[in-house]
Amino acid sequence: MNNKGLSLLEVLIAITIFVVGVLVIVEIISMSMLTGLDAQKAKIALSLAQEQMEQVKEADTYDDIDTFVLAKSALPAPFTDYSRSVTVAAGDPKSVTVTVYWNSFTDEQYVGITSLLADYDY
Repeated sequence: MNNKGLSLLEVLIAITIFVVGVLVIVEIISMSMLTGLDAQKAKIALSLAQEQMEQVKEADTYDDIDTFVLAKSALPAPFTDYSRSVTVAAGDPKSVTVTVYWNSFTDEQYVGITSLLADYDY
């Protein structure tokens, strides 16, 4: 027999392999884009936490640190996707924790920073 062309079965197998390969590549690109967006949100959240911690550190007196306690609350525009809380543990030094929350594609994420502030800093 003279086989000058491909059979229908060979063509269908080749197309199936090609389509599966393209779908895998599309899924990888999609996952990398989502990971990049989530990393960007985490970077912004850390920056917002650091900004709030700097405000706490600039308190006029040691006792004024307690006035920064904040329950979890939404941030104003342009950061409406984020919310922030501040906790201050009594004592000397005071333990100040700033936590920033945001919604990821799967669930709520958060980043927090903690600083110990002593009375002799003021």
